Amino acid sequence: MLFTSFFSFASAKVNIAYINADKVFNNFSTWNNFVKKIEQHSIKVRDIVTKKEKDIEKIWFKIKKMRDNKQDTNKISVLEKDFKEKNIKLQKYVQYQKKQMDIKYINIKGQIQGKITKIINKIAKNEKIDMVINTNSVSFNSYVVYLNNRVDITDKVIEILNKEKMNLKLLIDVNGDGNE
Repeated sequence: MLFTSFFSFASAKVNIAYINADKVFNNFSTWNNFVKKIEQHSIKVRDIVTKKEKDIEKIWFKIKKMRDNKQDTNKISVLEKDFKEKNIKLQKYVQYQKKQMDIKYINIKGQIQGKITKIINKIAKNEKIDMVINTNSVSFNSYVVYLNNRVDITDKVIEILNKEKMNLKLLIDVNGDGNE
């Protein structure tokens, strides 16, 4: 049964094209702007974390100095509590920011993949293409051994994608800390 289906399919003329989704993403200005914003956001978060780490470190050195000088244990306990609370708060902030960036990345990438799929479908219908295969791509996870360049529709997709505007919310609040 499998061979019969294969041979009847193989004898029919099938128009196949391919696309390189990684190339589409890398040449899509909205995606590139988003990646830049994520990088800028990461730098801002890193700066905030570095400042908070320095503040926490100052508390630690103060605790150490007080212990070395055998100062009041009640004051040391208060500082240790403050040290632990600030450490926990910083860890929550880092986890929250990472989660927000991951969610934003997945969401934006999904929206763009949806848009790419619509464009591919439109091109395929207009050009009477029966099948479009994605090549060497992490973006859509497909593998192809050989394809002739004449059936590559990647540049058409890029051209249409860059002409159409996508309204995507690209910003993430650096002040959000997950402690709300």
